[in-house]
Amino acid sequence: MSDETTERPTKLERETKLLRRWVLVLAGGLVACVGVAATSPSPQELTIRRLAIVDDEGRERIVAATDKDGSAYVNHWDLLGALRITMGTNSDGSADVIHADGSGQMRIATSTTAAGEARDNHTDPEGVLRISAGTDPNGTASVIHFDASGEARMAASTHANGASGIAHYDRDGVPRVKTSTDPEGFAGTMYYDGLGKKRVLIRTLPDGSAGVAHVDRSGNGRIVTSTNADGAAFTLYFDGDMNRRMIIETTPKGDAGARFFDRSGVERISIPTVGILVMDGNGDPIWTSGSD
Repeated sequence: MSDETTERPTKLERETKLLRRWVLVLAGGLVACVGVAATSPSPQELTIRRLAIVDDEGRERIVAATDKDGSAYVNHWDLLGALRITMGTNSDGSADVIHADGSGQMRIATSTTAAGEARDNHTDPEGVLRISAGTDPNGTASVIHFDASGEARMAASTHANGASGIAHYDRDGVPRVKTSTDPEGFAGTMYYDGLGKKRVLIRTLPDGSAGVAHVDRSGNGRIVTSTNADGAAFTLYFDGDMNRRMIIETTPKGDAGARFFDRSGVERISIPTVGILVMDGNGDPIWTSGSD
């Protein structure tokens, strides 16, 4: 709790004291009107449906009231008559506090629901929602940022299971970049094209491995590059039918090589660090460098 909170009364406490003073003044007037003797005890309770506090000009500045539907609220007006703050509880079990600017435009709305959801929304001077932050009963917490047209552009969230993520959207609402971590220790970033299709995936694994995959517009993986925890590294190339066609690799011992495959998946050429091996359609060697 901040020093400011402990050193001075909260806004609610100040308003409560103000209302209490108003109740005492009003009660004193009622007692005088009915001719109650001055020695009578002061009233301890006042039950009313609506209470209005006015300024020196007779303008209502604070109104506390209840509605027939079960809601209860307190409204605050400024000197110019603009409603600036309204707070209340509603018949559906929700509670909210709304702050408005000098023109009466809602700018900040904070609310909780009977189910346990809590949210804080911020709007710009035009009334467009720009930021929405909240927590859900399932343990999810999120913050969403909107552009001036009200389109969601960025969303960040954490989840009860330990996962977290950030998503970026273009002006058409299409996801373009998503970054996430999961409870198992995986972390990754996905890039999407203008149609919302995955095109590039970058991922790291708990064991220290890391990889990058490139996907074509049909959703087929075409290139995969990876480094493994054991020190090996490789790049795989696939054709449009997802057939492996070429591998370039290095081993932890320092060996390097390339292998080529036909459409049937049969290895046809192997190029190790030293020499070249050519095979037939059955994968049997038919020529090596240095042979006659």
